Amino acid sequence: NLGDAGLKGEFTYFLPLDKEQDDAFAATVGIDYSFENSLYLNGGYLYNSAGSTSASVTNLFNFELSARNLYPYRHAIFAQFSYPFTPLLNGGVAFIYSPVDIHALFANPTLTLSVAENWDLDFVGQITFDKEKRGYSSPIQAFFLRMKYSF
Repeated sequence: NLGDAGLKGEFTYFLPLDKEQDDAFAATVGIDYSFENSLYLNGGYLYNSAGSTSASVTNLFNFELSARNLYPYRHAIFAQFSYPFTPLLNGGVAFIYSPVDIHALFANPTLTLSVAENWDLDFVGQITFDKEKRGYSSPIQAFFLRMKYSF
């Protein structure tokens, strides 16, 4: 821990037995903190040697995840904010920014309403952005409504 904040990290190196595959290295570091008013902040960084520096932003959705390749891009910066607005309504947003050629940005807003004991109604967004000459554009937006029962 760093004072009252949590610090996490992980490093992985893959050395293939088969010479047809390349070595792969992944490293993550993250820090999170909860304030007295219940505001929660989380930030992190991922380095992925197997990631691309030029892939399209649509790779976020058609990417084949594996232990060797955790994310479609070589670099990713993560930030998350969440806050309980009331005892029954929580909200938050997470961002993943990849400083590669297209400057891929993924936004994930969420709202959770407790509608009854053990029942939650979630509104979740998945919005991607990529940088073009005139600024950012958003080729993919998806929104979901989910009813969840916890037991």
